[in-house]
Amino acid sequence: MFDPILRTVLEHYATTRPSTEDHWYGPWISILTTLFPTSQGYLILPQRRITEDSQSPIHDFVIEVAKLATSPFQLRTVLVVKARNNQ
Repeated sequence: MFDPILRTVLEHYATTRPSTEDHWYGPWISILTTLFPTSQGYLILPQRRITEDSQSPIHDFVIEVAKLATSPFQLRTVLVVKARNNQ
């Protein structure tokens, strides 16, 4: 289903942990744009978020999938992916 480049990146990140979680944006956006193509009215909206606990070095990131509603112009969120550090 996914192309060889995306599979290679995922395999690399699975064996060599990236220095920060935002490295996962590329693979996640690629996966979501494959599953939710713009040709069917979807948009992928990345949003970096930091955890509520300011003492914590753990960062979360959130990616939203929105669908374009017809009239009037409106984006409706249909899926929210929140990736959290496993710590």
